[in-house]
Amino acid sequence: MPADEALAGESIADAPGPTAEELAFDEYLERALGGAAPDPVDFARARGGASPSLLERLARIHRRSARAPWDAGSLPFERLGEFRLVRRLGGGGMGLVFEAEQESLGRRVALKLVRPELQGSAVAAERFHREALAIASLRHPGIVGVFAAGEERGVRYLAMELVEGSSLDELAETGELARTPTARKVRWTLQLARALEYAHGRGVVHRDVKPSNVRITPDDRALLVDFGLARITGSGQVSLTESFAGSPSYASPEQIADAGAVDARTDVYSLGVTLYQCLTGTAPFAGESVDQVFHRILSAEPVPPRKLAPSIPRDLETVVLQAMERDPARRYPSAGALADDLEAVLELRPIRGRPPGVLERLRRAARRHPALATALASGAVALAVLAGALFAQASVRRSEQRGEARRAVAAARAKVAEYQESRRALAGLLAEVEELRRDQAYEYLDERQYALLDANEERLDEHKRAWEATFYEVLDLLRHAERQDPLVEAAEAVRADLHMERLLEAREARDWGSAELQRDLVLAHDADGRWSRELSGELELTLRTEPPGAEVHLFLLEDASRLVEGGEPRQVPVPFAGGALPVPPGTWTLRVREGAGELLRGDHLIEIAGHPIEGAVLMAEGPAPLACGDRLAAIDGQPVRDLWAIETLGAPAKPGGDGEVPARRFEFEHAEGTLVLEGTSLAELGVRALTAAEFAADRARPAVAAKVLRYGELLEVRLPPGLDVRASAAPAFLSPASSLGRSPIEARRLPSASYLAIAALDGYEEHCVAIPQGVGRCESTLRLHPLGSAPEGFVRVEEEGGYWIQEREVTSAEYLEFVNDPSTLAEIDATGALALVPRLKQEPFGGPVWERSEDGRFRLPEDWSADLPVIGISWGDAQAYARWRTERDRARGLEWAYALPTYLEYAYAGVGRLGWNYSWGTRFRAKWSHTCFARPSARLGRVMQFPVDRSPFGVYDLCGGVFEWLDHWYDEGRGQRGLGGGAWGHSDPEVIKATGGFGAPPEVTSASVGMRLVARTAREDPR
Repeated sequence: MPADEALAGESIADAPGPTAEELAFDEYLERALGGAAPDPVDFARARGGASPSLLERLARIHRRSARAPWDAGSLPFERLGEFRLVRRLGGGGMGLVFEAEQESLGRRVALKLVRPELQGSAVAAERFHREALAIASLRHPGIVGVFAAGEERGVRYLAMELVEGSSLDELAETGELARTPTARKVRWTLQLARALEYAHGRGVVHRDVKPSNVRITPDDRALLVDFGLARITGSGQVSLTESFAGSPSYASPEQIADAGAVDARTDVYSLGVTLYQCLTGTAPFAGESVDQVFHRILSAEPVPPRKLAPSIPRDLETVVLQAMERDPARRYPSAGALADDLEAVLELRPIRGRPPGVLERLRRAARRHPALATALASGAVALAVLAGALFAQASVRRSEQRGEARRAVAAARAKVAEYQESRRALAGLLAEVEELRRDQAYEYLDERQYALLDANEERLDEHKRAWEATFYEVLDLLRHAERQDPLVEAAEAVRADLHMERLLEAREARDWGSAELQRDLVLAHDADGRWSRELSGELELTLRTEPPGAEVHLFLLEDASRLVEGGEPRQVPVPFAGGALPVPPGTWTLRVREGAGELLRGDHLIEIAGHPIEGAVLMAEGPAPLACGDRLAAIDGQPVRDLWAIETLGAPAKPGGDGEVPARRFEFEHAEGTLVLEGTSLAELGVRALTAAEFAADRARPAVAAKVLRYGELLEVRLPPGLDVRASAAPAFLSPASSLGRSPIEARRLPSASYLAIAALDGYEEHCVAIPQGVGRCESTLRLHPLGSAPEGFVRVEEEGGYWIQEREVTSAEYLEFVNDPSTLAEIDATGALALVPRLKQEPFGGPVWERSEDGRFRLPEDWSADLPVIGISWGDAQAYARWRTERDRARGLEWAYALPTYLEYAYAGVGRLGWNYSWGTRFRAKWSHTCFARPSARLGRVMQFPVDRSPFGVYDLCGGVFEWLDHWYDEGRGQRGLGGGAWGHSDPEVIKATGGFGAPPEVTSASVGMRLVARTAREDPR
């Protein structure tokens, strides 16, 4: 029956039983294959004689001494039916296994053949048949599959699934098993236990579980093989032999004493022995002969595994020994129960298994000491009294253990309550310490204040040490309680309360990584769901727009490092409905603000001329054979990724000793490979290289190929010159997966999380609102503004009643227009001072930043870019600029009122109510914003060159660039005005937060201080 279907519809129960002589032959063969073949005549005499034909067969086996002709390693034949033999894989007492190709199906199989000396054995034939039927009825990832069974040229075979890997005994021989971590061995055993649970549930008992019948695959799965001794329970099948069947060292006591009493628990025993050997490196029962091994299995106790390998966990030792209990009634009742306890060991949960009790230890001691057993047996009454006393003692002990467990849980609960009360009582002290710590960075503290800070910090440190000790003390109490009584109530609830306190503590410290870990632990132990409802509660979102009908898009704000392999630990928006987009979250893009050519407003440029946006410096103009869009990759071997490299590495090198300027090596990514040009500078080569955003906006370049993402679809387009774009490292890709539908969105229930909601309506500016995690209900109304009605270069922030804020700092070009206004020039001339003109007072940079021409107007220095932020202005200068811009716009018929941002307006523009520290999240990286160590050397840079430092509302450079004057007193008593954000010459992570900042006297001017404005309509202006 070579076909797969040959196994269908058969039953093991249909097989006829072997004759007495066949049973004798197989018993002799078993002993011969085990290396202990007796004299054939003696063997037959001990069994009441044998026929001449049987004696001849036994003698032939004896002469061969169990040496099979196929054991030499050569292939017995090239083909067997439709199978072409490839190589020998291994063998056992019953058969040999070869890798073969089933040519009719073109698949590789493991072909198991009956050994040649067994070809005449009816028992061998029946074992093969039973193995095929047993495996054919099972479909489980932990059990090898069978494809076909049959006989060809007198050779019986099984075609089975070819499983790559090594058996456990092969791993032991190479020493790899000894190097394997304990947890991995336990995980393998767990997989085998689940496979046996499945087989037992379908009436199949393996009866020969041992290391050589366990195969570990390359993907680390443990598989059961060789079901040659399998028995179908309840089938009425006859035993194949009247003697032992199995492998001596792994046989259960009932296999040895009463083969008819074997059930699923025998596999539990053998798996326990297999695990014992994996953990300790030795079998629990060994001997010089089979009889000696059997005697020890039936009478001796195994050496506790921890005595052989002390690193084995105590609970794991308990599991192994309970699986190996001599009495099946004391063993795990099923492979599933064993698997459950193995899972508990891996998850550090309490196990169900228990070490032997007092009575059992007495019984085993008696068995080890027969004299003591005889003495006890001689006094039956005394024994009965002792048994009763021991039973009563055990009952009392169990009651005491339950009481002790309850007291331990109560003590743990009390300590958690003390922990809670202590933390709440010290909240004021913590706030006072934080305030003093902050003040010492910005103002003078007297000795009394420092003494108070020292004393309070010491008090806090003492309490924190006590909290830490309490945390571990509570865990120890709970573990002790569960050891006394695994079913003790409320232990998990106390654990959940404990981790909730640690979660609150981490949130207060803004340690978001620890907070997330503690949140997971709370949910894992919150059996009654009390905290889960609070932590995993729903958000009820109501969002309306004026006018209604806007499409509302919703995004989860998540850590890119957890979403994308190699991603950075910053927050990026992900469509709330899930689903894969053509590009990963956090991909750098250029968002089109005004449509042109094939491009529409809102498209995201993903590639330009085949180059990703991130790190792209592209050639807009240059000599042949360079082409427009070729990427400048390196200068003198140093990679080029931004404007800094163009302005520093691309500039002429310093002249050498001979006065000559050395040539530099410029590498370009060209269509035909890397193209190298040499010259003193990019300018000398005639190369005009631009960042991706500058390249897209350049009006002088030709159109080039590009890729855009439009509403979830990736398109190839031609990129026209002169595009209005904005770079982003955390773009919100509007798509069907992000759409909640048209406004109004009424009471939409969503999982609690941090969200960004965006309202989009044709003909109107997009508006967004940030929703922090933990908000149970969020209700917002967004007033949409027609396209073109917003102040140029401003974006909307829907906080504090709503306001517009500049998307970047005020540039030198913008401030130059103010300085050269006739009214401003008149004021400068009237005072005879440098007020209102950018200036620096610090040596050696004292004096005006800008020069005045003969016509009386100011001009920027030759090496000064118009899109550098204005610097060197006082707080009064910034206020004067805001007033001038308000008057100018009102003279043009616009009703905007401009002002410096308040502290809250500045902070909300960066992080809204999300609780972040920076525009991009909570983690600090100097490279993400324009700070002192963002690049190899620090220098003032152009605005909007750091796309990561772009808030969810589209505001750039809040955590870098220049400090910005605020309409806020930093320290009114000392006459200091607030400065928001970070600056190019600073790197303190605390200062550069969107919620951080600095303070300075209002008359101070500095190369690190500039400004940006907010705009309000007359209706919105609170003043």
